[in-house]
Amino acid sequence: MNLTTVIVLFIIVVCSSQGACFLKENKTVSVANIKSIPSLEGQWPFIASFMSIPEREFLKNRIFDDEHYICTGAIVGYRWVITSYQCIYPLLHNGNYTIVYTSSTKPLSGISHALKHYHLPINLFPYLPVGVDICLLELDEFIFNDNVTKSLDISMKKDLKEYDNMTIVGYSWFRDINDSTTLHNAKHSSISFLSIGNCEHKEYNFLICVGGDINEDEEDNVKYQFNDASPLITQINGDYMLTGMVVRPSTINNNNTRRLQATATFLPVWCDWIRYITKEEVVCK
Repeated sequence: MNLTTVIVLFIIVVCSSQGACFLKENKTVSVANIKSIPSLEGQWPFIASFMSIPEREFLKNRIFDDEHYICTGAIVGYRWVITSYQCIYPLLHNGNYTIVYTSSTKPLSGISHALKHYHLPINLFPYLPVGVDICLLELDEFIFNDNVTKSLDISMKKDLKEYDNMTIVGYSWFRDINDSTTLHNAKHSSISFLSIGNCEHKEYNFLICVGGDINEDEEDNVKYQFNDASPLITQINGDYMLTGMVVRPSTINNNNTRRLQATATFLPVWCDWIRYITKEEVVCK
């Protein structure tokens, strides 16, 4: 038995004794009523969107069709984007793609960054369901905190209680072929309750179910949705912090009452792994 084999066996034994490397046990939280955050319109510099579009095409004409895969994530740290693996899997197999950071007040605005590397968690759960794995995208350059891009800290809050301020950020996509500036229109979906443990297809205790009444605005034709990897945002002492990430798209349970439901992963349980990968660039507090 060589030294490498001994080291690998030691890691497996240590991780197995803890249930999983870099994961902390999640506390059980009962159903809670969540107070909606006021409108986040114009205050979303922490959203990242990425698409499977060759960069030369993107720079040439900025005209896209519905076949291009578009997904979302959240900016964390100085050069990281957090999302779900099922979100980037199609992109990795479709060739080059450009990551574009957007603000709802500036459609298609932002800074393009190339992907340097992506990181998946080390799990000793035999097989996690597709989409549950979160993924960290490491960019080739630093993200500066300006009026377009801003990093998010991850909230370590686990005892979610009644009237905690939370919202899920979702995107509604549309495209006008005659106007490339209307690639998308970012909207938010405020939730009126948070529940844990009653997802229809819930597998592990680091998953949460989110949903509730849609926060309607003055436009009757606005459609809200939870896209893959839409951030779950918590407002703590006036600051927006990342609590979770949607890993399964939502469904509208009742068109008459306009209610949504989605499954998200609870990010506090991933914080040890996130800080390890990012060399503590990402803050969990």
